[in-house]
Amino acid sequence: MDTGPESRHRWLVAQPFEYAPDVLSDDVQELAASTNNENYAAKMLGYNRKIFGDMIHAMKRYNELRGNDNVVWHDDGDVEFNGTIIDNMHNWAR
Repeated sequence: MDTGPESRHRWLVAQPFEYAPDVLSDDVQELAASTNNENYAAKMLGYNRKIFGDMIHAMKRYNELRGNDNVVWHDDGDVEFNGTIIDNMHNWAR
């Protein structure tokens, strides 16, 4: 780790960040976000974790799934089980 006088004062010569919102190109790739982790799914979909847990129980009961049946949540709310979209979590929001 460099602890000399020059390293302590490098921030003095740092250049400010120049924000340029219109410089984006058309080379944007949309990345699919999906998870089988309940905690991450709750955050990804914007739900409180406890409420999301209640939603999961209701959705699984309705779709005749067991608690240990693994599902995949997609960033649009779709729920996938065994390669098939079976529901959408937003349908279960109170």
